[in-house]
Amino acid sequence: MKVIRNDPYIAKRSKIGRYVSLAALAVLLAGMLISFLRPQFIQISFICLLIGFVFSQIGIHYGNRFVRPDRPDEVLTRALKGLDDRWHLYHYQLPTPHVLLGPDACYVLSVQQQSGQVSAKGNKWKQSLGWRRIFAWMAQESIGNPAQTAQIEVETLERHLHKKLPEVEVPLTPVIVFSSPTVELDVSDTPIPVVHAKQLKDWLRSDGKGGRLTSNARVELIKLFGNGK
Repeated sequence: MKVIRNDPYIAKRSKIGRYVSLAALAVLLAGMLISFLRPQFIQISFICLLIGFVFSQIGIHYGNRFVRPDRPDEVLTRALKGLDDRWHLYHYQLPTPHVLLGPDACYVLSVQQQSGQVSAKGNKWKQSLGWRRIFAWMAQESIGNPAQTAQIEVETLERHLHKKLPEVEVPLTPVIVFSSPTVELDVSDTPIPVVHAKQLKDWLRSDGKGGRLTSNARVELIKLFGNGK
């Protein structure tokens, strides 16, 4: 498998994640100190706490994607290791973060990093964290609607392809991939396939096999995706 990754893009956002997280800690600490040492300035303390919270959420967003050792691009690359050279995996080269180009299909891999018990039926998603709820709330983003997120990523790439290759028909296959080793999935009748990262390669060789991408379209995509422009 050929892996094409935008390393400068990752490095830049990794720095942002680290700096914003440090700034969040500094602002939160300042707010706490003000509340203890200068209680007459309690309004300033609240402002600091609010700004620190916002910074911490931004830091979590960037940290989960670009700082952690189990960041999405690393998880996907390890999970798909062993595929032959007909497969091309693109990380942050395109408007959609993760794209896998196979012999007869183009997959948009929408990565979710939530842990705990995740269930879905149709378009309804639910996450249960048990006693770890408060700690997980501080360290990860809410589950939201992964199917909607995946669809947005597909539509984003479709617009890009329509602009760059208006004469080429490119069917895209969205796949929701959960990367956390501790997530427990209970999904049924979802509009978009849902798999765990460790099951992704097997899924591609079974249920995900047999796309409608022509060889000519594949050649055009390789040319376009090669430099991400």
